Amino acid sequence: MNSKPVKSKIIESDTTTGKSWDIPAKKGVGFLMIFGCFFGGLPLLMLAFSVYASLSGTSEGPASSGWGILGVFAFLSIFIMVGAITFYFGFKWRYTSYRVSVNDGAVKVVKRLCGKETVDKLESGNVHGVGLYSNSSTNGKKDYGLIVKAREGNDVKFSQERKENELRWLASEMLAVLDRQGGLPNEEELEKTFFTSEGGESEATFSKKGVSVTRLDAGGSGHFVIEKNGSLIGKAMLFGGLFGMVFSSIFVWVGFGAEDGDLIFGIVGSIMALGAFVMFILAFTKLGVTEKYTFKTDTIVKEKLRKGVSRSKVTIQKSSFNKLKVASSGSSNDQTRYSVKLIGNSGTKALKLFSWVDHDVSEVVKHKVNAWLSPPSKPVSNSSSQPSFSSGYGSAMATESSQEKAAFVQRKISPDEVPVYPSNMSLKDIKGGVWMLRAFLTIFTSIGLGLAIFGFLNFKSAKESLTWPSQKGIILASKVSVNNSDDGTTYGADISYQYVVEGITYQGDKRSYGDYSSSNRKRARKIVQRYPVDKSIPVFYDPKAPDKSVLEPGASGSTWVFPAVGLVFFIVPLIIVICTERSRKKEAKVNKNSIKP
Repeated sequence: MNSKPVKSKIIESDTTTGKSWDIPAKKGVGFLMIFGCFFGGLPLLMLAFSVYASLSGTSEGPASSGWGILGVFAFLSIFIMVGAITFYFGFKWRYTSYRVSVNDGAVKVVKRLCGKETVDKLESGNVHGVGLYSNSSTNGKKDYGLIVKAREGNDVKFSQERKENELRWLASEMLAVLDRQGGLPNEEELEKTFFTSEGGESEATFSKKGVSVTRLDAGGSGHFVIEKNGSLIGKAMLFGGLFGMVFSSIFVWVGFGAEDGDLIFGIVGSIMALGAFVMFILAFTKLGVTEKYTFKTDTIVKEKLRKGVSRSKVTIQKSSFNKLKVASSGSSNDQTRYSVKLIGNSGTKALKLFSWVDHDVSEVVKHKVNAWLSPPSKPVSNSSSQPSFSSGYGSAMATESSQEKAAFVQRKISPDEVPVYPSNMSLKDIKGGVWMLRAFLTIFTSIGLGLAIFGFLNFKSAKESLTWPSQKGIILASKVSVNNSDDGTTYGADISYQYVVEGITYQGDKRSYGDYSSSNRKRARKIVQRYPVDKSIPVFYDPKAPDKSVLEPGASGSTWVFPAVGLVFFIVPLIIVICTERSRKKEAKVNKNSIKP
């Protein structure tokens, strides 16, 4: 058995048909409760004082009227509601205790809160697995809870307030008991899970996002092939590198090419351009390349192909490895990604199969490789009629009596082997969630479109200023402006000037289109020195609107920043909207086809 974390207060006990664990409430006042009190309590006090002041006639301003009180209430009620919800979840997580039991392949979770008990149970034969899940994070670190996956019906989630090491230990203990009792899917059931089409027909290949696992079942050999198609990631890298080079070139132009350009723009742009160029070049090494692993009885044949033609081939003996390791390698789009590798007998040699795949791919590979490492075998017994078992993780499914099951030695499952299931919370599970996403992305696309239009109009005006007539003007003021903020200090050149057109005196303060403040004080000082007070200079003005003027006509490098940023804010959310809608329509089509008689 795995050792329990030192500071854990979970109580483990044996039952006549399995095991149980008592998870006590954490007690105390949690951060969420304190945050909820302040976030909702202070606005509640403000609302109470506003109502009291209005009723007593001492209030002045907008809150003195009925409509004013209504407006204040509408505004503050949002904060009060968020604070109350936060406090509730903090209270719930802090004062909920659980009793978890695994008996005869069934899992029962009893939740207790304020004297009230809620029972969730998955019967024997309906447990698919036990692992962690996450729907939230604190300070950039994910908050995990335990989940018992159901083959049919709803999963059971609980104990999100515990530490990760406690949850991994408990999950590994539950998996070990379920494995011994035959409460996990067997080899045949897992094959059906991964290699069954939407129509219910058996298929030879599992395929997802450029990865395929193909069974080679001729003669019941159990051989299989894993293929990684590099073209998918190559195309993404190609697009990312090209986009990055175009975008970074604008910064390089602003920093080095434009007059009075800020050096920091050029440096940042150069670094971005170099990284994008490297990505662009590396993309070509992925296009058309396939890595192929053929798992035979006693060997692995590792092969690299380009456009279907074998370029290299290596044969590795099965005896070189003793286990498979699947570990988290990060996250993308709030979903955990995994690395998958075979560990050598010395514990150091490894054959890395994947470094960044999603949960579904890691699960099917883990299932096939573990079955390959430990094929079905019969336990030592005097009876030749004993049923066979697969010792791969999650693959034992007993079909014999309870007395026979007890004769088998329970396999140790490491807490590191506990899977992290992708969060099964979907926008469609939240009332109005899809429309919330649409509204959120629409706001970003609107902002991006607005910035892009503003930027292009600004650029158009800058080009038109090259044809404007000029009049002699004089500098009225010229100084370096300093702007201090949390993001740092920026410096700009504040210049104002005066000019006369057809007897009318005008004042202007625009030096050029695309002018900006930066952290480079020397740049701002250089511009100010170029335009000292009382200096006579030519002023270029719009003949249709003489009050519009500049000292330096034409476009500069920084003129492109607004349209570039605007296009990014517009295109990226638009792509997300299109992909989301296509995914939803595809899912709806699949669901519609699945319910057809």
